[in-house]
Amino acid sequence: MSPFKAFKQEAKTIKKWEDEILHYFITGYTNARTEGTNHKIKNIKRRCYGISIAKIIDVKYKSGLYRMS
Repeated sequence: MSPFKAFKQEAKTIKKWEDEILHYFITGYTNARTEGTNHKIKNIKRRCYGISIAKIIDVKYKSGLYRMS
């Protein structure tokens, strides 16, 4: 192991996520779509801070992130 703390932490992280990392190279699948959707929702919440819940639902509905049933 390297005497550098950052390299030790990086090696530990790679070892922890080894199966998931290898799975990507085998299948080519990622969770990018889910992460992108979560990012959009967080941005909407950030931009709508202080606006009423009804207005937030309206924004989500118009952007296609919220479906009324």
